[in-house]
Amino acid sequence: MSETGENHKPRDGGSIADFTKALVRRLQGEHKLAHAVQKELVAIARNNQASQRLVHAAVLTLLDARDFTDAVDIATRSFPTIFGCEAVRICIESSGISAWPTDIMSLPPGEARAIMGDADILLRARATGDPALFGAEAAAIHSHALVRLRLSPHADDALIAFGSRESGKFQASQGSDLLLFLARVVEKCLMLHLR
Repeated sequence: MSETGENHKPRDGGSIADFTKALVRRLQGEHKLAHAVQKELVAIARNNQASQRLVHAAVLTLLDARDFTDAVDIATRSFPTIFGCEAVRICIESSGISAWPTDIMSLPPGEARAIMGDADILLRARATGDPALFGAEAAAIHSHALVRLRLSPHADDALIAFGSRESGKFQASQGSDLLLFLARVVEKCLMLHLR
């Protein structure tokens, strides 16, 4: 109050108490938002750490491969368990080599490029399973990740295909660094055993 007994009011007609309440509400809102962002960042970091552990486990398992067939077997039989997906397949265009192990999905020449275009990785949240990629398990596939492999001059092109029955498991918005890294390890392991 002033000496005349009147309340001081800002020139726009609101009281200082109203301004303080508005400021407190605004700060509380910003605090809630900051807290929500912090929780999301922690969840992302935990998810990334869990993904790293899975990739490390897959790589260590693959390093035990004794030969090409064993490496393919590890990728197609162990990786689905490690990553919690329905199927993992190695798909190779078959121009010139006809004696791939039975777990290899044989693609006609040019098919990998037709599927992938120029991309090295393709993540689809909703996808109908392609029998050319997933064989008998194709009907159960509703989401997939495809990564290009370059194995040798004898194989025109190749892919590693991860398929999940869970729609949305693989999404274009996901980070793909770990999946690309795993594909490069698979590629190098297979190439080593092709020599």
